[in-house]
Amino acid sequence: MHSSHIVNIMAESPGHGGPAEPTGEHEQRRRVTADIPPCHCVICDSENAVSQTLTAAENEAFAEDEVLADEEEDAVRALVPGWFGEAAAHVRRTGWTSIGIMPGTRTPGWAFSVGLWHSYRAPEVSLFGLLLPDMQQRVNRAGRLIRDNKPFGLDIEIDGILDAQPVVAKRVHPGWYPTLFGFAVGFYRGAVPPFVQLVWPDSHGLFPWQPGCGLRCRTVQPQLWLPPELHPDGPWQNPR
Repeated sequence: MHSSHIVNIMAESPGHGGPAEPTGEHEQRRRVTADIPPCHCVICDSENAVSQTLTAAENEAFAEDEVLADEEEDAVRALVPGWFGEAAAHVRRTGWTSIGIMPGTRTPGWAFSVGLWHSYRAPEVSLFGLLLPDMQQRVNRAGRLIRDNKPFGLDIEIDGILDAQPVVAKRVHPGWYPTLFGFAVGFYRGAVPPFVQLVWPDSHGLFPWQPGCGLRCRTVQPQLWLPPELHPDGPWQNPR
């Protein structure tokens, strides 16, 4: 993918929802038993991360590095710790971070979490079709619910994430991970945890799968619960 999207990282602010936990405290609070799924993120696999920047095109290359030429693959793998250093620092400090993808020429921006699986073994969350700063703040609200032991279920209305409307969490089909969540693919070293999409309704309270839902609500939010090959034709299969 050749994209104009740029990754923006927003940390959960210690000033929202209480002070940040000391480094490692959220990890110590996890119940350590054999049935907890493993985490293979850059924090668990490497302690040597430094800060860099990342474009969405480079992001997708990390998700698909098995198809790169040998010399390109070597270069990408050599840079992996650096690309995710800033995000790793936020996750270690506060439990997760919010990744924002800037709008392109064909699609609006979107936002998603990185770190909820590492810290709480909870699915990562994503949000589409709103203003980017607002989406990143709402992703952080979802993270605080999970941090505060208020997890939300799938396919039911959830309050407290948007200001005046509920959202519904829909499980994302893994076929979308490389295209839309490439940063997470790289952060988790290819062993990507579950993702959910937080879907918002139109001004009449109708969700995209309900008859009569408004056109904008249905077009600025992809239907990620569908496999990419079954998704209605549009820009989301190849966002730019």
